Amino acid sequence: LLSILAELHSGIYVQAESDANMVLTNLSKVQESIKSLRAKADTFKGYQTLFKMNADEFSNLSLTETECQGRYAAWSALSFWEESTVRWMTSKVDKLDLNEINTTVDEASRDAYKMAKANRDDQVVFRLKAEIEDFRQYMALLQELANPALDSRHWKQIFAMLGKPYHEDMEFSVKDLIDMNVMDKIEEIGTIGATASKEYSLLKALEKMTQEWEGL
Repeated sequence: LLSILAELHSGIYVQAESDANMVLTNLSKVQESIKSLRAKADTFKGYQTLFKMNADEFSNLSLTETECQGRYAAWSALSFWEESTVRWMTSKVDKLDLNEINTTVDEASRDAYKMAKANRDDQVVFRLKAEIEDFRQYMALLQELANPALDSRHWKQIFAMLGKPYHEDMEFSVKDLIDMNVMDKIEEIGTIGATASKEYSLLKALEKMTQEWEGL
């Protein structure tokens, strides 16, 4: 039991550069071992109670359980964050869900803050916080790219501004646009997006008016 506790305080479990999914796989095995030890401890406590003996608290086991749960929570949060950001950056731009992104960023930030407060020396949590802060630089860009009012005319303008050809059947991701240096053109894209939003609002208003006239 003490060897498990020592293991959780060393190696890949505390090294921020470790692969999150690999660590989680190993932690799942550790959890199974701890679960087996807990079952044996509960059985032993049952015998102690049966024979009216003072029940052992198994404090080292409880400490190990708590430590393992904390490690798993930190690595799970990091793994989920990294999977989410990769998906946002590599999926088609028209599949971006800004509400999901905002919610995930906010929740990840709160969780990281709580974990950092509980364990100020956790390098894994430091890595998570750093990755969240690094991602924030793209939030303004995502806000513009996820604009549902952007149609092929507007994308043609954006690609022309980036010095790249565009056709309606193109599939591209946020990462693709970043590789085209789109971060240097956020203000210009915002202007195009604002125009697109106004056009979209006017179109919807016209459609509503048309439907109302047809109903007369």
